[in-house]
Amino acid sequence: MKTKKNKIISTLLQYYKLNNTKYVYKPLKVSGNYNVDTGVFEIDSSDKTIKNKREFLETLLHELHHAMDAKRYGAKKFKRMYEIEQNLISQGHYKNKTDPYWDNKYEEKARDFAKKNYSKWKNKLK
Repeated sequence: MKTKKNKIISTLLQYYKLNNTKYVYKPLKVSGNYNVDTGVFEIDSSDKTIKNKREFLETLLHELHHAMDAKRYGAKKFKRMYEIEQNLISQGHYKNKTDPYWDNKYEEKARDFAKKNYSKWKNKLK
């Protein structure tokens, strides 16, 4: 149900001081995405209910981390830093890193943030 999703999203945006961040529902191939170019959270509109609370919450937390990075560094600078990291990986500058997305340090930090903070929120957001 979108209203439950809205409440969860609003609560997290407020807690992490991202109150000015907008979110929209649209058809996506993933649960959610933070669009650094527009500064908008994009939430998959195909799921009317939260079928997998863990996946939904971890996705939100992951994308929130990207939004916090964009706020911390500025959107343009964060995008440039992210893309430089992707290029360094693609060009083989890191040993044992080959995937510009999965091995990107900004993705790794966002995944760690989501896993670390999931347990904090899972019971608070019933």
